[in-house]
Amino acid sequence: MTPLIPPKINTAALDPDLFKSYWHLLKPRVMVLSIFTALIGMVAACHAGLSSLNGIALILIAMGAGGAAALNMSLEPHIDTMMKRTQERPIPAGLVSANEAFMLGMLLSISAVFLMALLIGYMPAFLLGLTILFYGYFYTLILKPNTPYNIVWGGISGALPPVIGWFCITEQVSWIPLYLFGLIFLWTLPHFWALAIQFKTDYQNANIPMLPSTHGIPHTKNQIYLYSWITAIFGALPYVLAPQGWILSAIALYLAVKLIHMSHQLKAEKISPMSLFKYSILYLFAMHLLLVVYLKIDFQGI
Repeated sequence: MTPLIPPKINTAALDPDLFKSYWHLLKPRVMVLSIFTALIGMVAACHAGLSSLNGIALILIAMGAGGAAALNMSLEPHIDTMMKRTQERPIPAGLVSANEAFMLGMLLSISAVFLMALLIGYMPAFLLGLTILFYGYFYTLILKPNTPYNIVWGGISGALPPVIGWFCITEQVSWIPLYLFGLIFLWTLPHFWALAIQFKTDYQNANIPMLPSTHGIPHTKNQIYLYSWITAIFGALPYVLAPQGWILSAIALYLAVKLIHMSHQLKAEKISPMSLFKYSILYLFAMHLLLVVYLKIDFQGI
């Protein structure tokens, strides 16, 4: 009798480095920002504590964000190969094929939208699908390679997660999701144009028409300064028009003034583009947290 021989396990399929590569395809840092802003949208809309179903909605939003990122990488490996900043990503590094990344992106995206519609609601599912389509296809294939203002319209996809989070909780239309959308949309411009200055050579090597290459660094700094003013004013509006106390108003104004000041310092070549880039991240997180406090706590004029 021939003894049974257990099948060999394909250890390559269990390679932790492969899972790590798949994880990096999802752009986890961008995913964290999407989860955070969506959570703020949920908390702003919720009058009681969040439920386990809301946690599932956050997971689905994370899946959608990761799927869009994987689609983005699968459609532009030639660009990532030409840029030093992105040469170590899984596809240009030869760790994952573009087809694998595309299939992963499609699987996550379709699953996230379908489950969102089934478990949460049609409106958040529609907005999640729109976000994925806009970033994974429209921004990647149409805007990014063809116009220096790619990030202007591309910022729409990054500004939708808090709106999705809001409609996961309620169908009510309010100024709050519109404010969160506008804040992220406007913030995106000085944030990413600072990054574009820092990596101008990379974008030139990849033939990506970013503003510093097509219009020059001085023009880009002027645009950063202009949109820092617009972002700061827009962000501070709720605390100026309907203050909940001088403490919140003071914090909002401080964050706004610092953003404007740093953009002016960049224009005067007193700080690096990355200094403004890093502060802009802190500014966005702080403004989102500030809004939750503004909506949830009555300071009674303190």
